[in-house]
Amino acid sequence: MDEPSIGRTAAAGLSAQAESLMGVARHAEAIGLLQRAIQADPQALRPRCQLSLALLNLGQRSRALKAADEAVLIDPTNEWPHRLRSIILCQRGKRRPALAASGE
Repeated sequence: MDEPSIGRTAAAGLSAQAESLMGVARHAEAIGLLQRAIQADPQALRPRCQLSLALLNLGQRSRALKAADEAVLIDPTNEWPHRLRSIILCQRGKRRPALAASGE
Protein backbone atom coordinates (compact mmCIF):
# COMPACT_ATOMS: atom_id res chain seq x y z
CA MET A 1 0.00 0.00 0.00
CA ASP A 2 1.41 3.40 -0.92
CA GLU A 3 1.38 6.32 1.52
CA PRO A 4 -1.65 8.17 0.04
CA SER A 5 -3.70 4.96 0.26
CA ILE A 6 -2.75 4.55 3.91
CA GLY A 7 -3.83 8.15 4.57
CA ARG A 8 -7.16 7.62 2.80
CA THR A 9 -7.79 4.41 4.71
CA ALA A 10 -6.97 6.04 8.05
CA ALA A 11 -9.13 9.05 7.22
CA ALA A 12 -12.06 6.83 6.25
CA GLY A 13 -11.82 4.89 9.51
CA LEU A 14 -11.60 8.02 11.64
CA SER A 15 -14.48 9.56 9.70
CA ALA A 16 -16.63 6.49 10.35
CA GLN A 17 -15.84 6.60 14.08
CA ALA A 18 -16.69 10.30 14.18
CA GLU A 19 -19.97 9.65 12.37
CA SER A 20 -20.92 7.12 15.05
CA LEU A 21 -20.17 9.66 17.78
CA MET A 22 -22.15 12.35 16.00
CA GLY A 23 -25.06 9.94 15.66
CA VAL A 24 -25.38 9.96 19.45
CA ALA A 25 -24.81 13.74 19.75
CA ARG A 26 -21.19 13.44 20.93
CA HIS A 27 -20.06 16.17 18.54
CA ALA A 28 -17.23 17.51 20.70
CA GLU A 29 -15.62 14.07 20.82
CA ALA A 30 -15.99 13.66 17.07
CA ILE A 31 -14.03 16.85 16.34
CA GLY A 32 -10.67 15.40 17.39
CA LEU A 33 -11.18 12.34 15.21
CA LEU A 34 -12.16 14.49 12.26
CA GLN A 35 -9.12 16.71 12.66
CA ARG A 36 -6.94 13.59 12.65
CA ALA A 37 -8.77 12.35 9.52
CA ILE A 38 -8.05 15.64 7.77
CA GLN A 39 -4.38 15.37 8.74
CA ALA A 40 -4.26 11.82 7.38
CA ASP A 41 -5.86 12.82 4.06
CA PRO A 42 -5.92 16.59 3.52
CA GLN A 43 -7.91 16.20 0.28
CA ALA A 44 -10.73 14.17 1.86
CA LEU A 45 -14.05 15.96 1.52
CA ARG A 46 -16.14 13.91 3.95
CA PRO A 47 -14.22 14.65 7.18
CA ARG A 48 -14.25 18.39 6.42
CA CYS A 49 -18.01 18.36 5.89
CA GLN A 50 -18.48 16.28 9.03
CA LEU A 51 -16.27 18.71 10.95
CA SER A 52 -18.38 21.60 9.71
CA LEU A 53 -21.54 19.82 10.84
CA ALA A 54 -20.11 18.91 14.26
CA LEU A 55 -19.00 22.50 14.83
CA LEU A 56 -22.39 23.78 13.71
CA ASN A 57 -24.11 21.46 16.18
CA LEU A 58 -21.91 22.89 18.91
CA GLY A 59 -22.90 26.44 17.93
CA GLN A 60 -19.46 27.30 16.55
CA ARG A 61 -20.74 28.85 13.33
CA SER A 62 -17.56 30.72 12.33
CA ARG A 63 -15.42 27.60 12.57
CA ALA A 64 -18.16 25.56 10.87
CA LEU A 65 -18.23 28.01 7.96
CA LYS A 66 -14.44 27.86 7.64
CA ALA A 67 -14.54 24.04 7.43
CA ALA A 68 -17.35 24.19 4.84
CA ASP A 69 -15.39 26.75 2.81
CA GLU A 70 -12.35 24.46 2.84
CA ALA A 71 -14.53 21.58 1.67
CA VAL A 72 -15.82 23.69 -1.24
CA LEU A 73 -12.23 24.30 -2.31
CA ILE A 74 -11.56 20.56 -2.35
CA ASP A 75 -14.60 19.73 -4.50
CA PRO A 76 -16.57 22.73 -5.78
CA THR A 77 -19.01 20.43 -7.61
CA ASN A 78 -20.14 18.53 -4.51
CA GLU A 79 -23.40 19.84 -3.08
CA TRP A 80 -22.77 18.90 0.58
CA PRO A 81 -20.36 21.73 1.46
CA HIS A 82 -22.57 24.23 -0.39
CA ARG A 83 -25.59 23.10 1.63
CA LEU A 84 -23.62 23.44 4.84
CA ARG A 85 -22.50 26.95 3.87
CA SER A 86 -26.09 27.90 3.10
CA ILE A 87 -27.39 26.60 6.45
CA ILE A 88 -24.61 28.29 8.41
CA LEU A 89 -25.06 31.62 6.63
CA CYS A 90 -28.82 31.44 7.15
CA GLN A 91 -28.36 30.80 10.88
CA ARG A 92 -26.06 33.82 11.00
CA GLY A 93 -28.85 35.95 9.52
CA LYS A 94 -27.18 36.35 6.13
CA ARG A 95 -30.12 35.38 3.96
CA ARG A 96 -28.88 36.61 0.56
CA PRO A 97 -25.44 34.98 0.84
CA ALA A 98 -27.20 31.83 2.09
CA LEU A 99 -29.42 31.76 -0.96
CA ALA A 100 -26.43 32.32 -3.23
CA ALA A 101 -24.49 29.53 -1.49
CA SER A 102 -27.36 27.11 -1.96
CA GLY A 103 -27.26 27.62 -5.71
CA GLU A 104 -23.49 27.34 -6.18
